[in-house]
Amino acid sequence: MDLCNSDATIQILNKYNIALNKRFGQNFLTDPRVREKICDAAEITKEDTVLEIGPGIGTMTQYLCERAGHVIAVEIDRGLVPILKNDTLSEFDNVEIINDDIMKVDINKLVEEKNGGKPIKVVANLPYYITTPIIMSLLEKHVPLYSITVMIQKEVAERMSAGPSTKDYGALSLAVQYYTKPYLAANVPANCFIPRPKVGSAVISLKLHEELPIKARDEAHMFKLIRAGFNERRKTLSNAIADFKDLSYTRADIENALMAIGMNPKVRGEALGLEEFAKLSDYLTENNHESSIKAVIFDLDGTLLNTLDDLLDSANIVLKEFGYPEIEAEEAAAALGNGFEYYYSHILPDGKENPDWEKSFERLKEVYGERCEIKTRPYDGILEVIDEIKKLGLKQAIVSNKPDDRVKDLAKKYFADTMEAAFGEMKGIKRKPAPDVANAVIKELKLEPNECIYVGDSEVDIATAKNAGIRCISVAWGFRTKKQLKKSGASDIIEKPEELLKYLK
Repeated sequence: MDLCNSDATIQILNKYNIALNKRFGQNFLTDPRVREKICDAAEITKEDTVLEIGPGIGTMTQYLCERAGHVIAVEIDRGLVPILKNDTLSEFDNVEIINDDIMKVDINKLVEEKNGGKPIKVVANLPYYITTPIIMSLLEKHVPLYSITVMIQKEVAERMSAGPSTKDYGALSLAVQYYTKPYLAANVPANCFIPRPKVGSAVISLKLHEELPIKARDEAHMFKLIRAGFNERRKTLSNAIADFKDLSYTRADIENALMAIGMNPKVRGEALGLEEFAKLSDYLTENNHESSIKAVIFDLDGTLLNTLDDLLDSANIVLKEFGYPEIEAEEAAAALGNGFEYYYSHILPDGKENPDWEKSFERLKEVYGERCEIKTRPYDGILEVIDEIKKLGLKQAIVSNKPDDRVKDLAKKYFADTMEAAFGEMKGIKRKPAPDVANAVIKELKLEPNECIYVGDSEVDIATAKNAGIRCISVAWGFRTKKQLKKSGASDIIEKPEELLKYLK
């Protein structure tokens, strides 16, 4: 029985009481003209071995078996496998049905075992939710292929075949076109399926290049640049790459590289084709521009050291002595980040207008001086990451709004062999978020701002880095939440100390 019509499809669904599984994105083709267009676009002959992904009830598979030499059908839904084997495909002896998730199948091994390693053709009516991962997995793993001919969401097909400076052009366009030549074979209306999909469909044929027309020296590096270039489309390419967390270039690095390959340094990613991205990648790798970072400048409280408990306990002792209500940790954390005086002025009722301000603040200095190292500890993982940074040969320093002598004492106690400079609040140097203290450290290290990364936990740190012209990495384990950091303009946020290393290697 030919399944490619509504009556036959409904008959099979009812016969086996098949409940359509939304998790697998099941939409069964019912138009024989579309089925023929797919097979024609794939140029299926008796010489071909075809891999069909998601045969469903066997609608496409029947036609493939008639036209191909051998068909391998991989179906994830175990409930459909016996129907395929015992009913809809039982008359064909050139089909093999595998019950598995295509994303878990070693397709290179499968091609070696079933076709002697010779190229195969892929045909599929793909679930729309997993279209891109399946296609990119086939391409990036360099599976021996002649072509991939698939029914996919129309919008995705248009993106795959789009050219530079068009609205659909993006990272997917470049990735697909690097490996293949896309051809839109047909648009398919929703009434060609049971059930009807909510989006338009299209048949696209991706014919693998016999030889790559453009070859980057480092494919992985080029595709990182491409992803970065389209991660924030409105930005210039240099800004987009400089802000991309998986790369460590500065804006100047990219602008200089663009000029070196004959392009406008203010160009956006959407204006570059494969050839230009390959040239940019090759230039950057040849000239070893990545990872021009030579130093990491850390904020202290909330970034390297968890000082909250000692600051909270000291404040509550003083507040209690002067007859004021004690505060909770959340209130203390919200007031931290802008120096000791700012902290206390925001937790003492009426702040500096309070008649007890001067006496109680002096008392707080005494109490905290006695208690500042009782509970204070480096955050988990910090010491290990600092050691790794040292092994990378990078300089490290601390800037803080704490008094300078206290900063130097804490740096010596906890980070003695790793910090080459530690600056706090002192006369003649404006406190953060002014750039003065960061600039003083950069001068001490004999570096330029674009050779440094600033790591901090608050909006003050974000502003300090911006004012000093340094890239800022914000940390979400300190005195501010990830949501608060994003609201303050953080572009790079890490949640574990070890995540910092990827910006440096």
